[in-house]
Amino acid sequence: MKDFERSLDEFLSLGVDVVGVSTDAPAKNDAWATRLKIRYPLFSDVQGQLVKELGIKGMLGRARRTTFLVDASGAITRIWEGVKIAGHAETVLEAARAPTV
Repeated sequence: MKDFERSLDEFLSLGVDVVGVSTDAPAKNDAWATRLKIRYPLFSDVQGQLVKELGIKGMLGRARRTTFLVDASGAITRIWEGVKIAGHAETVLEAARAPTV
């Protein structure tokens, strides 16, 4: 989360919005956002509907850490599953910088 926050201005300059989604309650997401000074939105999928639709349900109904890069038309262009936090934001930035075909 912090790496995406540090890179947020560059994502935005590329026309890429950053959004976080978790199965945590809104109050918990708000606490995380405040503590980490996150400027991008953190949405709650408490019922796990989005997690189920995206097929990323892990243990205990929680989401597996997954990143989706979505183009301007709403199509998913890249998916990263089993994400390791260190360096991941830069990996996503590289993909966002890549020319589309």
